[in-house]
Formats: sequence, structure tokens, C-alpha cells
Amino acid sequence: MIDIRTEMLLDAISDALSLPPAATGNGAELRARLERRRTVAVCAAIDHARSTGDLAEAIEELDRALHDLPLCYQPVPGDRPSLSVVSGGRA
Repeated sequence: MIDIRTEMLLDAISDALSLPPAATGNGAELRARLERRRTVAVCAAIDHARSTGDLAEAIEELDRALHDLPLCYQPVPGDRPSLSVVSGGRA
């Protein structure tokens, strides 16, 4: 059985890596970019937990990193797709 802090860290990791499927081919590329950025944040949190043993701070670190990322991407109309926060996302 795992302790509550470990469970909270695993929940945060699971949430960070759970993204809805992309609706379009262009959306798939943009989603992949977000997935990579979230994966980097997860790896940093795991590294922090391993090196310090401080799971609570690892969760906070992951939360801060995710707060700085958009919730998801959508293509902006125009010649080239660009990254944009969808309505309801974090600014």
C-alpha cells in the first residue's frame, strides 16, 4: 500500500499526462507539443522527488509548471498554425 503523498504525486502525474485526443491532423501536432512540454514537467518533478525525497514539493513543482502551460492547444486560423490557449484555459 502506498502512502498519501505518493498517491498524490502519482495522481498529479496521471493528470499531467492525460490529454484529450486531437480533433484534426493539425491539432495532433499541437497536442504532441503540449504532451512533450508536460512530460518535461513530470520528469522534473520525479527527479526532484528522487533527489530530495520531498514528495510534497515535487507535487508543488509539477503544479507550478503545469499552471504555466495552457490546458490544451487549438490552431489559430491563418497561414500557419500557432499555439493558443483555448477559452477556459490558463492565461
